Amino acid sequence: MNSQPLTSSCPAITVCICTFRRPAWLQTLLQALWDQTYPAAQVHVCVIDNDPAASAQAVLMNAEQQWAGRLSWQHVPQANISLARNGAIHLAQTEWVALIDDDEQPEPDWLYQLWQTQVHTQAQAVLAPVVPRYAAHIPGWIQRGGYFERPRFASGTLVPLGETRSGNVLLHRPSLLALCQPLVANASLLEQAQTGPFDLHFGRTGGEDSWLFRQLLARGARVVWCDTAPVYEWVPLERANARWLLQRAYRLGQLFMRSELAARQGWPRLRCLLYLSTRAVLQGALALVLALCYLPIRVHRAFAWLRTAAAQAGKLSALFGFQQKAYGQS
Repeated sequence: MNSQPLTSSCPAITVCICTFRRPAWLQTLLQALWDQTYPAAQVHVCVIDNDPAASAQAVLMNAEQQWAGRLSWQHVPQANISLARNGAIHLAQTEWVALIDDDEQPEPDWLYQLWQTQVHTQAQAVLAPVVPRYAAHIPGWIQRGGYFERPRFASGTLVPLGETRSGNVLLHRPSLLALCQPLVANASLLEQAQTGPFDLHFGRTGGEDSWLFRQLLARGARVVWCDTAPVYEWVPLERANARWLLQRAYRLGQLFMRSELAARQGWPRLRCLLYLSTRAVLQGALALVLALCYLPIRVHRAFAWLRTAAAQAGKLSALFGFQQKAYGQS
């Protein structure tokens, strides 16, 4: 790890990782964090092993000596991603935390670029790109369609709620802890994790990150983009197919409807429900027609419209209480 500070004002940052049955990828990620150009003594790591079988234990025990007290980890076997994320936030002790997924790889100057954007913008949250890398034999229409790509912005741009996510972000930890419920004295890590900041109700379905950013924005937090701190996410062959992409679009539609309705009460909630359900019916029908029209000439464009239709179906299904689970599956 680089031990030469790039600036005298680099604070300690804890990188928070939740891992589930990916010990080899976790080991690679830990090495990439060790190789960061950010001042070595200021990089801390907190890992939550969310696998009931504790599959990351051997990797973490081997890494402890290398990190010399700057690596902390806990086993949280409960099938709830919010609980795992909360555990990492509470296990950390620094003012700033960086969240990264266990299947992602950062550039060597990742932390430094995130921090420099925070310095320039004074934001409470700094988001950065997650760039897909495709496994061998991924169908060409999948790559041309850009289904795993997300919009990017110029550094310093305020990020809209719809583009917030937790896969690559620097966060002000006190702002997160302000969202938590009151703690009892001498609470265990699990008890602390149950208080937030990620909502446990989204812990099996996903969507906990969007709900978190909704709360931060409502409290006046500044959420900005850093385009110079990308991480790379491996897209395995088992995800690069129509079935997985349609299921994901359906689930994201459910999460959108759930979060929009949960943010409102009374008449505003009913008005939102009527508007979003009507829009979903119309958009879903239009998307199906367009999918059929494009099918003979542009398969990837037709599939994009089919995903839109699946998302609208997901929104409507959420009105009847259906929830597709994304976490805690074997």
